[in-house]
Amino acid sequence: LFALDLDTLDAHFTRFVSGTPAAWSLGLKPRDAALERMAARITVFGGRSIERVELIDARGERTDIRLSAVRASTAAPSAADLAVFAQ
Repeated sequence: LFALDLDTLDAHFTRFVSGTPAAWSLGLKPRDAALERMAARITVFGGRSIERVELIDARGERTDIRLSAVRASTAAPSAADLAVFAQ
C-alpha cells in the first residue's frame, strides 16, 4: 500500500483518484469480499509523499493514520525484510 504499486493494488482493489500532484487522494475499494470485511474503503492522501491514510471498516468506523517526516527510499527490501511478511 505505501509503495503505491498500482499494478498490485489494481489486482485487489478498484481505485479512484482525485486532486493534483501537490494535493492528491487515491481511494481503494476491495474487490474481494474477505478483504472488504476488514476495510470497506481505504483512502491515501498526499502531496510530495503520503501524508495520511484513512481506513473505513465494514461497520463504517474510521481509522485515520497521519504520517510525518516521511523519507522515501528507492532501495528494494532485503530478503530478511521480505521474509518477515512471508510468515
